[in-house]
Amino acid sequence: MIKQTLDISKPYAHIHYTSYCIDIDFSSLLEEMLILNYMKEFNQHYGPYLVKNCKKKADFKLKLRGVRKVSLMRAQSERKKSEVDYSVQIFSIKGSTALVDYHASISHLQLLFKLIIQKLLIPEQGFFLHTSGVLTHDNRLILFLGQNNAGKSTTISLIRDYYKPFADDTVLIKKVEKSWLGYQIPVEADREIYPFTSTKGYPIEALVFIHKNKLTKCSSLPKDPNTLAQFLNQVVGGTVHKNNIQAVLKYFESVNKIFKLDINTTMSGKELSNILDNN
Repeated sequence: MIKQTLDISKPYAHIHYTSYCIDIDFSSLLEEMLILNYMKEFNQHYGPYLVKNCKKKADFKLKLRGVRKVSLMRAQSERKKSEVDYSVQIFSIKGSTALVDYHASISHLQLLFKLIIQKLLIPEQGFFLHTSGVLTHDNRLILFLGQNNAGKSTTISLIRDYYKPFADDTVLIKKVEKSWLGYQIPVEADREIYPFTSTKGYPIEALVFIHKNKLTKCSSLPKDPNTLAQFLNQVVGGTVHKNNIQAVLKYFESVNKIFKLDINTTMSGKELSNILDNN
């Protein structure tokens, strides 16, 4: 597919993500400067996913209208609520169309993108996983899981000279034919730390649960109810519909390698990469 650079004279675009095509319509925006700002944001953050055509009927349509502005007082009040509650008031989803009536920020559009993919995943086998990850030398994913402040991002920082940083917060896990693949999420990571971007899905080598400890060691975990419970805690809340909850369980059963990594964050990246290489 031919990558597209957005042109103000043609206020439409197409995002191709995994097997999905999302049409974007800027034509209802009344202010030329607003169109330019949106197009700049989409070029910057969704560039690798923009295509000239999707060669298929759109799975979803996104209409950016931006006819209202959120007052500063209301914005401050709404941000005290959850990000989802606040953002849902910025846009609405009806059937296979999303309408954005407010001047939405790129973070709002990022959340909207996730909600659209979540909706498209309902009849399929896929889900979002709260995880950081790296690519090995043979282009397989090692995914690091754990609660906030467990050390996932620190682990990536330590080994970034030995593995290719892939994801900082969320990965889409999706079954394609007979294989489970991991996909990056657009706009998700700081591109100074995670410069690598790819539209491809990659096979998953291992799941690694991170725990901070004085002594660094890596040990295998069994596929028992306790490990499954830890895994389910990392499935992004609200992204698993009752129709595809079985996908999460099937993926867990398919994983060959599951480890617990106790990590002392003062150790060197070389030492940590050697531990990962040997497991």
